[in-house]
Amino acid sequence: MRERMRERIEAMRRSSSSSRRALGAIGSPLTGGNPIGPPAAQSLIAFEVFGDPVAQGSKTAVPTAAGPRMRESNEKRLRPWRTAVAYEAEAAMDGREPIEGPLFVFVTFVLSRPKAHYRANGELKPSAPSYCEKRPDLDKLARSILDAGSRIVWRDDSQIAALHCAKVYGSPPGARIVVEPIGLLAGERIEGPVPAAPDRSSSVPGPEVSRDQ
Repeated sequence: MRERMRERIEAMRRSSSSSRRALGAIGSPLTGGNPIGPPAAQSLIAFEVFGDPVAQGSKTAVPTAAGPRMRESNEKRLRPWRTAVAYEAEAAMDGREPIEGPLFVFVTFVLSRPKAHYRANGELKPSAPSYCEKRPDLDKLARSILDAGSRIVWRDDSQIAALHCAKVYGSPPGARIVVEPIGLLAGERIEGPVPAAPDRSSSVPGPEVSRDQ
C-alpha cells in the first residue's frame, strides 16, 4: 500500500510541477520575510504537500470484538493525506534525526476554489475572497500536519511552542510547511513578556499570490 501511495504522490507531483513555487523564495516567518535559504545552511526545514488538505479531529466509535474503538470519521480521506505529509517531511529531513527543542511551525493551507468564485466564462470574480472562512476548520487542518510530522521532523508535537497557520484559496491545492528551531532565532533565553508576532505579510500569500487567474 505504501508503494502505491508513493507512486500516487509522485504522479501528483509531476502533474503539478509546472505550477510549483520554489520554497527558497518563501519568506521566513520569523526572519522578517527574508528567504529561508537551504535547510542545511540555517537548520530550517521547509516542504510542500500537494493535494486537497484534510482535517483531523472528528472521531466516531466503531464496534469491535474488544469493545468500541474510536477512529477518525474521515479516516479513508485522512490516511492518504497524512501519508503524503509524512512522505514529503521525510524527504525534507533527508535522513536527519527529528529536531530537538522548541519549534516554530508555519503552515499555509491552499484550498481549491468553489465554482461560485467563477463567472460563467471561467474568469475569477473580482469579489472572490483570497482567504478561506469556510470549512474545514483551520485547527483541524493543522492537527493533521502536526501529527503526521511526529517522529519525522520533531519527536513529539508537544515541542511546537509557536504555531502560525493561514487558510487561502489558490492552485494547486496543498500545504506549505516551514519549521524553525526557536533557539536558532532567539540566540538566548527569552525573558519577560513574549515578543509581538512579526509582520508576515511577505510570507503569507496575499491576493496577488493566492488568486487564480
